[in-house]
Amino acid sequence: MKFLSDQFARLAHDVDDGRQQCRRVGLRIRLDHVALLCFDDAGPYPDAFENRGVLGIFRIGRGAMTGNAVGFYWTLPVPRAGFVQLPQNVDEAAKASKTIRYQRDLTRRVAEEHRFQLVHEEAFLEIGPDRGSRTVLAALEKIRAICEREKARLLYVDFADAHMWRAHYRLHDWLKAGPVETLGIAPDTISMDGKPFDPVAHFRAWREADAAWSDGKEERVGKALARADELRQGQKLSAARIAQILNQEGLPTATGKRWTEDSLRKQIKAREKLLL
Repeated sequence: MKFLSDQFARLAHDVDDGRQQCRRVGLRIRLDHVALLCFDDAGPYPDAFENRGVLGIFRIGRGAMTGNAVGFYWTLPVPRAGFVQLPQNVDEAAKASKTIRYQRDLTRRVAEEHRFQLVHEEAFLEIGPDRGSRTVLAALEKIRAICEREKARLLYVDFADAHMWRAHYRLHDWLKAGPVETLGIAPDTISMDGKPFDPVAHFRAWREADAAWSDGKEERVGKALARADELRQGQKLSAARIAQILNQEGLPTATGKRWTEDSLRKQIKAREKLLL
C-alpha cells in the first residue's frame, strides 16, 4: 500500500508539473475525469514513460502529439465598422478580421510545434455583435463530420480561459458534450506584424469603443435625420434616394447599418410621433 501511495503522490506531482508545461507551450489540457492506472514492472517510474503515451497526456514535448487536426476560428460582427460578412476562405477571412487572423496564426504555430497535420480550417462569423448564438451549431456539425472522416481532433483558441473574455456558451456546451476529440489553446500574446498582439487587450478596446458608440446613438440618428430633412424639404427627394445619400455620406443608422427606404420612413415616423 505504501508503494501505491508513493506512486499516487508522484503521479499527482507529474500531473501538476505537466499542466504547467502545457501552459508554457500554449496548450490547455482539460481532464473530465481521472482514472486509476496500474503499471506492471514497467521499469523506473516515471522514466519508462517519459516519451510514451500514458504520461504524454500530461507531458507534451515538441512533437509528442501527432495526427490530423481541424482548426476552428470564430468572431463577432461589428456593424458600426461595416464588418458584417466574412469570406469563406480562411486566409481571406484573416485579412478581414484581426481576431480570425490571431486564431489562425496561433493554431498553425501549435500545429507545427506538435506535428499536427491541419486538414481543414473553418472561419465562422456570428449573427449578433454582442454574444454567441445557436447558429454556431450548424458550423460545428460540419466540423464534426470532417473530424470523423479525417480522424482528426479539433483545435480551437479557448478565449474563455482568460477570465471569461469572449466566452461562447453554445460553443462551450458543444465541446463539453464531447462529439469529437478537442484541444483548447490558451489565448496567449503572440507577435503579429512585428508587434505583440494581446487578445484580451484587443477585446477590451473593442468593448470600450462599443460603449462609446452606444452612448452616441442619439447624436448619430439626429444628424442623419437632420440631413434627411434637408434633402426632403430642399430637394424634394424620395425616401429611397435620401437613404442612398445618407449611406454615401457615411451617416449610418443607430446600429451602424445602412439605411433603407423602409428603415428611414420608420425612423421619421417615430420622431414625428414624439414631437406630437
